[in-house]
Amino acid sequence: MLSSVRVDKILEYIDEKGYVEVKALSEHFGVSEITIRRDLTKLEENGYISRTYGGARKRKPLAQETIYDEKKLKNHDIKVKIAEKAIKLIDDKMTIFLDAGTTTFELANQIFHSNLKDLTVLTNDINIAYYLYNLNDIQVLMIGGTIKKRIGNTQGFLTKQSLSALYYDMAFVGTSAISKNLMLFTPSEEKVELKRLMVKNCDASVLLVDKSKLGQAGLYYVNHVKDFDYVVTDIQLDDDQSNLIEKYNTEIISI
Repeated sequence: MLSSVRVDKILEYIDEKGYVEVKALSEHFGVSEITIRRDLTKLEENGYISRTYGGARKRKPLAQETIYDEKKLKNHDIKVKIAEKAIKLIDDKMTIFLDAGTTTFELANQIFHSNLKDLTVLTNDINIAYYLYNLNDIQVLMIGGTIKKRIGNTQGFLTKQSLSALYYDMAFVGTSAISKNLMLFTPSEEKVELKRLMVKNCDASVLLVDKSKLGQAGLYYVNHVKDFDYVVTDIQLDDDQSNLIEKYNTEIISI
């Protein structure tokens, strides 16, 4: 059996059983335990399973968005530090996009207290728009669409149409989950195309992500870290991750 086929079969087996031991998988597929461990590593890196002592279990994907107030409290100090680094990428007279989220809100807070002039901020986050709209030196463009209750962002057809017609200097984008092989995921189907548009329609894109998101499973694949020009994070990359980043010229800004 080809390695790729076996890995798919192993995933199906784990999905069915919920939890399996390496020894049982080895006997079931007729290969060594070393081979099984290698296959499980691949699945874990892609965010499909969680390794346990002597086995693996099915990883529950992010099935729904965490409400805004809960996200705001989680890892707040790290989000502030990420925002403090990210604002250094912004210059006067730039047009930037701030993705909806609590880390990007912290960046908005940095902008609020900065001396930046003639800045144009595009966003689909009503909390960010409300926070910045009254500043004299900031022009805010709120992306329209259906407002998601308890989340505070706009999504849907009108949001995608509006975003498709815009182009900006820099986009600051968050993520709900990042696998060990640096793939990004979201629990919302509606967000997939939106986030891809955010990254596509700019001169430079910036991923803001903290290590609490690393290794989490996601329901919908959005893009890969290599699609970004910068990543601002507290994640300590291993050698394989660092080599991948260097290959695609993505700059890591560590906090």
